[in-house]
Amino acid sequence: MGCQVTKCTCLRIFWESKKFEGLTDKVEPWYGTAYSIEKASPSTIQAWMSSAPNENLHLPAPNVFIPTNLSIKNAQEKIKLPVLLRKSSYSKLWYKPDTVFFIPKAYLR
Repeated sequence: MGCQVTKCTCLRIFWESKKFEGLTDKVEPWYGTAYSIEKASPSTIQAWMSSAPNENLHLPAPNVFIPTNLSIKNAQEKIKLPVLLRKSSYSKLWYKPDTVFFIPKAYLR
């Protein structure tokens, strides 16, 4: 049984603000970012657990744009020139499968 979203005893909070400048006690080695690590006091955790659920605090909706199948489909026929799929006043979308190396590419201009 994993960590439940509704329990205040199993969470990690990242709180970023310019107001913390000068109040941190650690420095991240690669980028030199200042930070602190603190445990929430038992009284704070108890206050969170006793308060009513906040309807604005929820997990985001699933991202439908994250692909689940990354396999490359075989091209039915070899196309010599790109095909215009969509054209607008802002952009043009062309398609031409890579039938040699089978590596997906995008070129934006």
